[in-house]
Amino acid sequence: MESKADASMRFMFVVFILLASELFVPSLARELCKVQSKLWHGILCLWDYKCSKICIGEGYTGGHCSGDRIKCICFYPC
Repeated sequence: MESKADASMRFMFVVFILLASELFVPSLARELCKVQSKLWHGILCLWDYKCSKICIGEGYTGGHCSGDRIKCICFYPC
């Protein structure tokens, strides 16, 4: 049978692992900075995948068409 001290140590170990993972693992939900593509040419931006491909070619991590579908917006981690 497990003693209270053993159970307490296991609990503290689990808490430590959870806290360490929060502190030392980079957050995947980082803030993204946005900038308008310099290479996008066209009247409308209708396809996000084309915009993203152009943005990646410009050195950014991705891109998407703006809400009004006029601009291609590139993004990168701030």
